[in-house]
Amino acid sequence: VTFREPEAAMRACVDPTPVIDGRRANCNLASLGVQRTRPSTPQH
Repeated sequence: VTFREPEAAMRACVDPTPVIDGRRANCNLASLGVQRTRPSTPQH
């Protein structure tokens, strides 16, 4: 889904797992990117 207003996109993501028509959905912003964990040791 593409939102016209940034505020509307943020409101839509307040609940990251809403139930729509009895089905669980996943809402997030692609602009945030993938949440990756950082390795504990530096890689060279």
